[in-house]
Amino acid sequence: MSNPSPWGRQFARVVPFPFGPLLCVLLASMPMVGSAEIAAPTAHVHPAFAAYSDANDDARLVQVSPHVYAAIGYDIGNIVFIVTDEGILVFDTGGEVARAKAALAAIREVSDAPIVGVVYSHGHGDHTGGVDAFIPEDKRGQIPIYAGKNYKRYLRESAVPRGLMRAYYQMGYLLPKDITGSVGSGIGPAVGSGGAAYLTPTNIVEDTLDLELGGVKLHLFWGFTDLDDGLSLWLPDEKVMMVGDAAYPMLPAIATPRFEFGRQSWEALETLDHYRSFPIEHMVPGHLRVISGRENVTNFLRNFRDLVQYMQDQAIRAVNRRLDHDEAAQEMEANLPPHLANDPNLAERYHEFHWIAKQMYTKAGGWWSGDVVDLVRIPPMERAEKTLDLIGSRRKVQKAAERAFEKGDRGWAAELARMLVDTDPDDEKAKQMLARILRTIAYDANTSNLRHYLLTEALVMEGKIDLDRLPVDVANPRFLAANPDSILFRAQGTRLDPVSSAAVELTGGFTIKDSGEEHTLLIRRGVIEWKSGRPEKADVRVQMDRATWLLISGGHLRWLDAFDGKKIDASPSRGALESFARHFDGEG
Repeated sequence: MSNPSPWGRQFARVVPFPFGPLLCVLLASMPMVGSAEIAAPTAHVHPAFAAYSDANDDARLVQVSPHVYAAIGYDIGNIVFIVTDEGILVFDTGGEVARAKAALAAIREVSDAPIVGVVYSHGHGDHTGGVDAFIPEDKRGQIPIYAGKNYKRYLRESAVPRGLMRAYYQMGYLLPKDITGSVGSGIGPAVGSGGAAYLTPTNIVEDTLDLELGGVKLHLFWGFTDLDDGLSLWLPDEKVMMVGDAAYPMLPAIATPRFEFGRQSWEALETLDHYRSFPIEHMVPGHLRVISGRENVTNFLRNFRDLVQYMQDQAIRAVNRRLDHDEAAQEMEANLPPHLANDPNLAERYHEFHWIAKQMYTKAGGWWSGDVVDLVRIPPMERAEKTLDLIGSRRKVQKAAERAFEKGDRGWAAELARMLVDTDPDDEKAKQMLARILRTIAYDANTSNLRHYLLTEALVMEGKIDLDRLPVDVANPRFLAANPDSILFRAQGTRLDPVSSAAVELTGGFTIKDSGEEHTLLIRRGVIEWKSGRPEKADVRVQMDRATWLLISGGHLRWLDAFDGKKIDASPSRGALESFARHFDGEG
């Protein structure tokens, strides 16, 4: 964390191109000296990140204590087993069923005791998605699933898909799993091919819950971790603490570019300080390696929470001092106490420090930097076009980008190339230049997410990924099934096209045949409204079973395809259904 990125912090400002008129005038006046065309870089991995990824790629079953085994490296999230003669309790399930089954096979080499319970440390899919491996269909309802209070909030959030494109970029889902793409997730092995499941929790822990399994005492307690539904598990006799994503041996991802509402630093600090009141000998995180030894755990938790405290407090201080996001991040990183900056357990391997600092700033003070000019700033595209006019020609910008790249100022080179692409999306030479700049930065990156973000965008620039063909508003039907249908109908407003529906007033009536529930959706001049019950008058009425509705609401099945496939009934006609459905994204 103490070593600055070789391309400088300015890369984080690729979008929205916020350089000022003075800089543009200076650029326009620069002499047109020679510069070399940017060459395609040779694929490679930063040596430190390669070593880190190799160390976290091997699947291994680690015996933590007499009854606790941690399956590490089978998936990006750790799967922990509390093994007793009476049965096995699973703490977190990993994110993919196939990978969870591999971890189950490993624990079966140790014990053939039945699975008697599952604990979700929190609602993220990399901790819940493997649940089918441990609770097959014929055991559902018989094996308890424990979750913390507030779990429904994250389920509700998941019912309204957001940020899926950001997840594609961040985790490297669209990249080859080799030296040209993803070589590790930064929190474990590279992501797999998917296959995530979900089962609704059956036992909700409001505060604490004490259990005993095969003579092993278990203490479950709720507290903010990565989300506000966090559960931790303490084994007092073996002094083992399972913390999920409340703490892990890398830079705290307390606020990220992808953004999630449930990450709250103030409350997370309370959980971390609560851990410090326990005599922990072994701390099992949701990702990466186990930390063992009382002194090691004590020092780790202290430094981890101190870094969270530092980022939270200094972000607020920056807002109060009228620094902008970039200034705040730069100052926070420059002034980071050396013992935290040099702690290998807090290293940047997943997110970059300045990203987290900027998001902490945003949470503390919002998008506005305090500069009143921000309140009247013109849109980024208009600003880019005016900047080009000021500079005089696209050729000058291209040459300036090439010179910046030659000098090692890669972030600035990327900004200039982005301006060329944004102002002329058909400029193939500009897109190739941007792709090569991004690849050069990515191959030297020491964090997984910087590598993933940039390599994905490079493929987009080269036309090898078509973002318009990717599903951006789909949701896992298994997540949706845990939500009431009222939430799913209300969520359809996020798919409504306000332009096509600007002059439209339509009423849809919907019947879920399984439950007999009636719902009304009103499209009213660019806005949607949900009402419970059957509308007295409707332009279209639809009857369907819940399984079909989950596919439709999750973006996996179009209304008209469902009608043509005889999965739904619509009256008075197919045309009436089409007139209603065509105003929603993905239905055209």
